[in-house]
Amino acid sequence: MSNAPRGIAVTGATGGVGSRVIRHLATLEPDQPVIALARDPRRVSNRLAPRLTVEPADYDDVGSLRRAFAGASALVLISSDGDAEDMFRHHRNMIAAMTGSPIEHVTYLSIIDDDPSSTFFYAPGHHRTEALLAETGVPCCVARTSVFADFFHATWIAPYLQDRSEVEVSFRDGTISLVTRDDVGRSVAVAASLRSTETLSLTGPASLSLEGIAQAAAEHHGTRFRFRSVDDQTYRERRSGEGVEPWLVEAFASMFATIEGGGFASVTHDVHRLTGRPAESWTRFLDRTP
Repeated sequence: MSNAPRGIAVTGATGGVGSRVIRHLATLEPDQPVIALARDPRRVSNRLAPRLTVEPADYDDVGSLRRAFAGASALVLISSDGDAEDMFRHHRNMIAAMTGSPIEHVTYLSIIDDDPSSTFFYAPGHHRTEALLAETGVPCCVARTSVFADFFHATWIAPYLQDRSEVEVSFRDGTISLVTRDDVGRSVAVAASLRSTETLSLTGPASLSLEGIAQAAAEHHGTRFRFRSVDDQTYRERRSGEGVEPWLVEAFASMFATIEGGGFASVTHDVHRLTGRPAESWTRFLDRTP
């Protein structure tokens, strides 16, 4: 029997958070093997970590997941995306694949909108995943995140800087504690390395208004830019008229409703406590963003 140390498996290895987790794990535990799970292993850069093994894993194929988990003692489960039911099915399959595997610890990436009555598109899937993980009895750290600054910029700011100076959203008064993927990746890597069993809230250092987000972006990019608030029905109708897929319209509109209701407004210091570095502000994120 091999005495080689078992590794930490990371799902979503080609994604914005999963790839960062892998890179930071390599720094934290240079002697710890890291196992990157990906549907297409060719897309995983072998430069992410010196002791990186890439395993093909289809989230709809429990057998492939079991094979990928065979060499791991810990799992970082990066939440899937796309349609909400697809996301939960993938999570359920990964948890099923843990049965009989050597996995002894899980770090799960969830969301800070943890109100069971939330109408956010992805909230039920995260709540159900957290419940399934609790039922396994495997020690688990739940790392709940706010809205990613990178995602917000790439979706509602960057595409419109040249052609428009105004972008429609369907919230007005809510605030958002935007957090960067770098901070989340670093924090999740630390939690996995420590085998934490905490419930973490990973947020930015401040909760920002629409006006504050837009003003900082306009100053950074040297252009006129602002958000214009419309009601929920108008937002949905206009996005549907532009050909946006129904599930994505629901995801965006329900996220805005959650922001309006304060579901992504909380601010914590968990990023700083875990990493020793203050969470990156929106303006500092913009300073390094093209």
